[in-house]
Amino acid sequence: MNIRHVVMSAVVAWGVLSASVQAAEVVLPLTDDAWINGNSVDSNFGAATSLTVHNYGPKFSLVRFDASAIAGKVVTQATLKVFLRSLVAAGELTIYPIVSSWNESSVTWALQPASEANATANVALTTAMAGTAISIDVTNVAKR
Repeated sequence: MNIRHVVMSAVVAWGVLSASVQAAEVVLPLTDDAWINGNSVDSNFGAATSLTVHNYGPKFSLVRFDASAIAGKVVTQATLKVFLRSLVAAGELTIYPIVSSWNESSVTWALQPASEANATANVALTTAMAGTAISIDVTNVAKR
């Protein structure tokens, strides 16, 4: 499962995806993450230790989870947990499912993967949320 984040002025330290599958909770391992920068279109940030998004310019974070544990199962709920290490200003976190392949070590703004046109989720963020984890419903993506 691939997801692209768009958010105003935040640094995301980690993300966890858990899914409720036929009366059991499964935590999906994060396999790849990177962020891309519209002001540095040919640079790769796949080795960064945190994901930076829309901090002084257009930036997106990309994350991929190994969904093999839920393949062929009935997903009743899926939640993406994101730790917001810092927030410079209030904004919105928007989640778009990625629909094409990408590689953590080579993805750039110029080579960014395609994503769905419609957002899966939008979450309003305030600076008071810095240092906290938020949960985002991504059930409609995990059911695919």
